[in-house]
Amino acid sequence: MAEIALNAVLRVANMQNRRFELIKVEDKVGRRLENTESIKGMTGDKNFSYSQMPRQAEDAKNAILTCPF
Repeated sequence: MAEIALNAVLRVANMQNRRFELIKVEDKVGRRLENTESIKGMTGDKNFSYSQMPRQAEDAKNAILTCPF
């Protein structure tokens, strides 16, 4: 677990400014510690409105909004 955490921090940390604002730890109920993995990129929980919606996207452009749209 320590190796996974260290690699995740080093992947996103800005060591020149010693800024670590891109780091977020999330836990998921019902999983085991042995199932922990580091994912390069972005992931999110989404309830699909329609069963035809794609489950995965290649070369996608994303916008993360923190306010009502």
